[in-house]
Amino acid sequence: MSNVTKTGPAAGKIFAGAVVLAVGLVMWLVFGGHDLGIVETTKAGIVISCIGGAELLYGVYRSLPGGGKD
Repeated sequence: MSNVTKTGPAAGKIFAGAVVLAVGLVMWLVFGGHDLGIVETTKAGIVISCIGGAELLYGVYRSLPGGGKD
């Protein structure tokens, strides 16, 4: 048996949400104004940041007592 503790689904959602939020912010602030051919990075960064923020908030909600069943 290993000594590694398992993180719950809420911790995974918080981590994934934070990463997606950070990627979206970098796309929005650093690469803003560039064109990917289909969409501008500014618009894509805003959408990705919103998705990451929503996932982060959902992970926080799940980590609260009674905030979701595992």
